Amino acid sequence: MPFPSPPPCLLAVADVRHRIASRLVEGCDEWWQVPAAVVVLVVVVALVVWMYRRDAVGLPPWIAVALAALRLTALAAVAAALLDVQRIAEYEIVMPSRVAVLVDSSASMSLADTATPDATRAYQALELLDDKGLLAALRPRHEVSVWRFDADAESLVRLPSEVAAASSAAAPSAAAPSSAAAPSSASASNWRAQLAPRGYETRLGEAVVRAIDGEPSGTLAGIVVLSDGGNNAGIDPRAA
Repeated sequence: MPFPSPPPCLLAVADVRHRIASRLVEGCDEWWQVPAAVVVLVVVVALVVWMYRRDAVGLPPWIAVALAALRLTALAAVAAALLDVQRIAEYEIVMPSRVAVLVDSSASMSLADTATPDATRAYQALELLDDKGLLAALRPRHEVSVWRFDADAESLVRLPSEVAAASSAAAPSAAAPSSAAAPSSASASNWRAQLAPRGYETRLGEAVVRAIDGEPSGTLAGIVVLSDGGNNAGIDPRAA
């Protein structure tokens, strides 16, 4: 059974920035709308000052000051409601890139191309995948998703990039959610055994389609195929 891909949000590294913004100002699409709002505000303030000067004639100073304070408070409340000032949190999400490695598990991979019977094609593919080979070259910059394919295709394991692994080790509490979506340790440890040859078809084109559809959108940087031959069933890989 293929392992589900973790939700992108669990793989992302977020940088949070906070800022104060006005929904009214940000909603202005035309260049003249903000200057027009400023002109209206100036006119309203001038009207309040004129009304204060008119109504303050003959009033005791403390009453005139209280009247002006009430009008200015009401004006400030209306302006704040119209501006709709908010504190906004902006998240910058950085998605790790991923490389899908498709390994042929059809029966022909059990054949040996050399005089050594143990050096089967499947064995050579595993040697290439060894931590000193292909995986070691990819994991410094990418996550690696290992798939097997023959008549069907399934994802076996997702190996985090070395940067993500180091970050998880440094901050285990932050990495805890993503561990729930990752394959179990028992399953992750025997994924090589699941690459043993067993199928009777090589549906390479369908495997490529499954990998593209199965990986998180926008994160797939490339696909590496380890196979001993061409597509002999299903769709043409060039059409995938």
